[in-house]
Amino acid sequence: MTNVVELLNKSAEKWPDKIAIKSNKEQITYKELKYRVDEFAEACLAKGLKSGDRIILLLENSIEAAIAVFGTLLAGGVIVCIHPSTPSNKLIDLIEDSKPVFLFSHSEVKQYNHIDDEAISYFKLKHIPFLDRLFWYSVDVGRLGEINEKQNCLKDIAAFIYTSGSTGKPKAIMSSHENIIFSYKAINKYLKNDSEDRVLSYLPLSFDYGLYQLFITLSTGGILVLERPTIFPGEIKNKINDESITCLPGLRSLLSQIIGIGTKHKASVFPKVRYVTNTGDSLPDRMLKELPVFFPKATIFLMYGLTECKRVSYSVLDPCSIKRGMVGVPLEHTNVVVKNDDGKLCDPFVVGELYVTGPHVCKGYWNKEDETKETFLNVDGATYLKTGDLFYQDEEGLLYYVGRRDKSFKSKGFRIDPKEIENLVISRIEEIYDAVVVGIPDDKVGHKIGLFVNVVEEERTDDLEMRMRKLISDYLEPWKSPSKIIFKEKVPLTQTGKIDRERILELMI
Repeated sequence: MTNVVELLNKSAEKWPDKIAIKSNKEQITYKELKYRVDEFAEACLAKGLKSGDRIILLLENSIEAAIAVFGTLLAGGVIVCIHPSTPSNKLIDLIEDSKPVFLFSHSEVKQYNHIDDEAISYFKLKHIPFLDRLFWYSVDVGRLGEINEKQNCLKDIAAFIYTSGSTGKPKAIMSSHENIIFSYKAINKYLKNDSEDRVLSYLPLSFDYGLYQLFITLSTGGILVLERPTIFPGEIKNKINDESITCLPGLRSLLSQIIGIGTKHKASVFPKVRYVTNTGDSLPDRMLKELPVFFPKATIFLMYGLTECKRVSYSVLDPCSIKRGMVGVPLEHTNVVVKNDDGKLCDPFVVGELYVTGPHVCKGYWNKEDETKETFLNVDGATYLKTGDLFYQDEEGLLYYVGRRDKSFKSKGFRIDPKEIENLVISRIEEIYDAVVVGIPDDKVGHKIGLFVNVVEEERTDDLEMRMRKLISDYLEPWKSPSKIIFKEKVPLTQTGKIDRERILELMI
């Protein structure tokens, strides 16, 4: 298998009349899905798509979004899934960075005020079910700035997955077909999905955890119940029961809400669910003990990974023997080492940084050679991913997550890079001397975002807070909005003169 879309072709041949996806009160069979994917690919090629060209998919979770993902890959393009609630200013940055030839959206995109008016032109496919509801935009790449010759050498790249950059600018992780094919097969080795499974996913396709539900489910002939991320916990509870869901990819924030609903309504038990997965944020001990109560027949998989290599390890929860931070064993054909600051291997139970190598380690960051060289290291001909995460291993080789080496943290399942928010407010608002973002521990969402602002006068901040919140809303995704902002005339410092983040966190709490 050399192209991800081959998984769909095989499933359509084996289960042609079986339902593949249910979404927004609609459904589509494997045979029809393949047919629509072929139509999408043909339309893109007819419009001039070449191998390695990027296509931005600014789409809600839907059947047509799935068609666009597979259709782009079939035509030799690179998918760039962007969250549909991305602010226009951030979207412009993503367009200028990825230089797509097409952009597809569920609604008309109007605010391209920083791009040459002639760079974007609208067209629409008619009389093709599902696809005729999309707005199609053709992009004149040459008008978006100088094109690096390397941008045309992406024949094996399948996806750009954007993550926060330390400068506040977008950073695209390049995943190849090989990376994706290895990852979904390796993950399914332990999940053991089959054609009888019904998977509920409310995770956005711009999130690799959500995107891979397409590949894992459809490669095994199951039914993917694809819901929008805005679905309420009560609706998910009903959906699990009404759709006879057997597999639930979860996040800490959702699982805590399901437990909350179940605690309030004692009958909320889901005996048909055979597994629940969690990644993104580690679950607190209390939740680990309660999950088996609400999912009595489910295996609870606790997983660790990064977008740069999708998945590293997994463990199966034993509620009678909870080991804090334990994320188990590496995937097959995956090698991991824990090293100290001198680059030497750590002994068991000694904390160091985790390095990962295997067929799932991606190809680097798009047009960011320095960051790629710093993160993806060549060691004796093998590429090792320098994760930035602190781990230790026990005597049996099991992995235990300790925390991030840098200051980033997870909120609602998303990685939050403090520098992205800090740089934005400092660079745009003159009255702000300094800004520090910290993660405030929270049982439901992992961390809430706290923003400490250094100003001249603490008393005159009402208007300032309004401007800051509008700025963040205009330039960053909704999940990066601070839950709490405090203003102080002095920044707490340690004895060595460094910013005292622990003290700032105490002020937040």
